[in-house]
Amino acid sequence: MDERVREGLAIEVDTSLPAERVVRVLEQVIAWRGRPQAIRLDNNGPEFIAERFMSWCAAWAIELRYIEPGKPDQNAFIAL
Repeated sequence: MDERVREGLAIEVDTSLPAERVVRVLEQVIAWRGRPQAIRLDNNGPEFIAERFMSWCAAWAIELRYIEPGKPDQNAFIAL
């Protein structure tokens, strides 16, 4: 979700979302809308703490902003 305009940029639904799939979707969003400065997320999902995802974000200079534990209302926004 683009935090500035509250627009959903991608929706991916499945019983499992491996890090490689998350990276693929983010690459599609970047091709369409440009690189975000940061991504806000929780650290409960293994796809968001996987080395593949973290190294991809580092390569693109995308800051990872983890929400506070127990604060799910802070989740699911991408700051562009």
